[in-house]
Amino acid sequence: MRGVRDGVKDDVGILAVFFDQCDSIDRFIARYITRPGSRDYRTSSRAKTREAFRIKSLGNDSFEWSNDPRFVFCGDCATVVSKVDPFHTQTEKLANHPYFEQFVLQEGFEFLQRFHPHNRVMRELRKLRSEKKEYERKIKEHYQSAVYESYFSQMAQLTKRVDPNSIFFRTYATFSHTLLSLDESLHFAPHLGEKYTIPPFYFTGILVAYERNLLPGTKEGESLLWRMAQHYRDRDHPVAARSAIDQLIQRYPNSKTVLNGATEKLLNALDMREDSVAPDFVVQTVDGDSLRLSDFRGKFVMLDFWGTWCAPCLNELPHLKKLSQSFSEELKVIGLAHDDPRSLEDFLKEQEHKIPYPNGISDPKIEKAYGIVSWPTTFLIAPNGKIIAKNLRGEKLVDLVAEKLAAHK
Repeated sequence: MRGVRDGVKDDVGILAVFFDQCDSIDRFIARYITRPGSRDYRTSSRAKTREAFRIKSLGNDSFEWSNDPRFVFCGDCATVVSKVDPFHTQTEKLANHPYFEQFVLQEGFEFLQRFHPHNRVMRELRKLRSEKKEYERKIKEHYQSAVYESYFSQMAQLTKRVDPNSIFFRTYATFSHTLLSLDESLHFAPHLGEKYTIPPFYFTGILVAYERNLLPGTKEGESLLWRMAQHYRDRDHPVAARSAIDQLIQRYPNSKTVLNGATEKLLNALDMREDSVAPDFVVQTVDGDSLRLSDFRGKFVMLDFWGTWCAPCLNELPHLKKLSQSFSEELKVIGLAHDDPRSLEDFLKEQEHKIPYPNGISDPKIEKAYGIVSWPTTFLIAPNGKIIAKNLRGEKLVDLVAEKLAAHK
């Protein structure tokens, strides 16, 4: 585990003891209790201990810790920390408290999330997300690397000790994001789950209990269920996605995602899979022509749901223009903009935005039928009207489409 702290300042806190010199939570606690005179112990005393363990927030902030009967010990924590000299004599009392381990785990999660080399790699990889195929190739390579295995193994060790009832994790803003990312990695690198005995969707299972026990009726709970539904959809697990949506509708019936129809759209999106028939529609183009999808039976169609306000959508326009020109005889590109007519007309009048394929205004009925919850979203439709690919995009769009067309001729 050495090397995790490379470039990290000494004031990170006492979790450095765990990640640098210990291989288990138990050894960390033992070292912290039995060696109060060590340099690591001294540098964590007083203000640094308060910072590392967030003691200064206990009992006197908006969380109202002292009013929660499960956390009556927090008053003692504050007393212990405020008396620096006798701190080492009372550490055992603090460490032996049943909630102390969860306190340490929360700090461990945050430390790894911030400082492990894996995160530097991921920051670079995220720049490739618009290039879906290249991104998946690179991220799969990373998930096979020793760097990621180091991160995964330590996170797995911490996660196996997590109590979903621990309120400490509610103060860790990226806890749910971290577990969803770990779950995603098992999709690309199932060998890690086998090696560390982590079954598929293990991490999201923790989040289910976390939402049910700590976040019921809260905006955070609503947001978490929505992210989980999208996560399951992206991981091609429609049963789990539907379950998360059902829970969201049942427990948060007045939430924005339910009232604005987003949950219904996502349910429809689960049906918009390969080999599904693309719903027919009629729109009016900006040129005033009527455009019906079924009129293009016998041709391939690339259907692009986009918007003039959407930066990723605008980044895709050059690739779609090239696609339209490369397959002008056998494929038709159709744009459906989530805009008002005036904005789209003004946009298309600009010389730099000359688009060689028809564009019309999408409407809620069409977006609902296709399950559109994010932009851009594209569908490649075969001559028989069935969907053969979704969300092809990026600089290699022409090559990706060419492969699909060749496979369906």
